[in-house]
Amino acid sequence: MDISKPKYAKTDFLKYIFLDYLPVIEKNELDRVYRPNDDSYLMLDVLNLEANNSIPNGSSILEIGSGSGILINHLASFLDRENKPASYAIAVDVNFDACTLTKKYGEHYKIN
Repeated sequence: MDISKPKYAKTDFLKYIFLDYLPVIEKNELDRVYRPNDDSYLMLDVLNLEANNSIPNGSSILEIGSGSGILINHLASFLDRENKPASYAIAVDVNFDACTLTKKYGEHYKIN
């Protein structure tokens, strides 16, 4: 394995459209859930880069601990844009507010 050459070029990241959760949330709504942070955005980059190769059409997606819902909604939206829609996108969280925000976020962008 050649580790001297990066697998992806920096320009690969520029083609992905990230959904903005800010128009969806109300004041103080993120105070009750896990806020998207550096780890969330790193995971979004990885999901976008690997989704086309690793996820077959009609797959089911499960996220445990959805927090704001940014990951599950981005992945479902990305797959839909790439004509590889998921059969199911399911997110769970022990925090009721996180479940509510995840659903609200998905509904705002018309993600089933």
